Amino acid sequence: MVSNAYGKANESAIAMLLAMTVLKPGAAGTGVIISDTPEGQVPHYIFRSWGSGYGGRHYNFRPKGMVASFMKKLIVLNPHPSLTCLDLIGHVEDVMLVKSWPEVLAILERDYPGAARACVIQDGTVQYILKP
Repeated sequence: MVSNAYGKANESAIAMLLAMTVLKPGAAGTGVIISDTPEGQVPHYIFRSWGSGYGGRHYNFRPKGMVASFMKKLIVLNPHPSLTCLDLIGHVEDVMLVKSWPEVLAILERDYPGAARACVIQDGTVQYILKP
């Protein structure tokens, strides 16, 4: 599943929510979030982390292993990563952060050498997907 955070790239976690609804829980799928935003993620004062052990009143720290509960691997394509670009997406040790599309393709081709099915969401920050 590839989900582009084009419309609100500075709020890439929205694209992550869509990934969670598209991939089957516990499936062997891989998620890719495209988060190309040189200015970084928006600083929601009550919803963001402000260090390694604290955050805003409504910030929920992402525990290690959270990503594995709903997908095999999560790749975030971000050419301009910042120190907190992943805090709303997942634990930093659970996410593969890469800076270019060729890096993403190399990982996917290594993990899925034969035929593979893919879902591409053009803009995961504003899409609405109806359940069948």
